[in-house]
Amino acid sequence: MTPGSDYVPPRRIGESTSEARAEYERDVRIYSLKETAYIETKKKEQKLVEFVLKTVLATYQKTSCVTGDRFDKWYQGLRRSGVVYNGRLRPEARDKYQKAIHTAPEINKLNDWVTEWETTMAEAISKKVPGALGA
Repeated sequence: MTPGSDYVPPRRIGESTSEARAEYERDVRIYSLKETAYIETKKKEQKLVEFVLKTVLATYQKTSCVTGDRFDKWYQGLRRSGVVYNGRLRPEARDKYQKAIHTAPEINKLNDWVTEWETTMAEAISKKVPGALGA
């Protein structure tokens, strides 16, 4: 407002022109939509944090999920950790598979042995252990 001007800004929405009221209402609608989207995003973010903290081992949380970091940084850290972990899974699955095919079950523990055998075979096949793929 310039000195000497007789313009007085409106103090209430009712004192505004119809164009100003329409613009104000449009701005309020846009703000409400953005606020709703923000709240939904925060809820989803919190749900993701809870899921990660519930499903990721504490060791990986301490090294990969630093509080305050962005999710993409968490994901990259967990992915790097997972590459190392997955590198060990195949040899472990191969060792379990080799042990399972050379172990004869005891008669009284046959059901347990079959369950263990099926689990071991499924794991070996998922890790693409040679020999298990054609079995």
